[in-house]
Amino acid sequence: MTDNWTYCPKCEEKADVAHKAFEKKVKDSYGKVSAEEYLHLTEQLKKPDERVQTLREDYELGIVENKFYVSYRASCTACNFSFSFKEERAAGK
Repeated sequence: MTDNWTYCPKCEEKADVAHKAFEKKVKDSYGKVSAEEYLHLTEQLKKPDERVQTLREDYELGIVENKFYVSYRASCTACNFSFSFKEERAAGK
């Protein structure tokens, strides 16, 4: 069994939506807030996102008793997204 941590597709999607909303807020604030506030907002917008790898992946593959198998499971510790896949087939000759 191998485990791996990566970025959750659902959390990434949510972060992208939030970033686009913040981008729109900054754009819409032009001329409506002080120059200092606008500069502060644009500086915040330039900062890279600090995303965290919250998706744990566990997987196995191999041949046992003349059967090839693949087992994959993923679950996110932040949003409870999960996915699993299992397949078993007779090994060819």
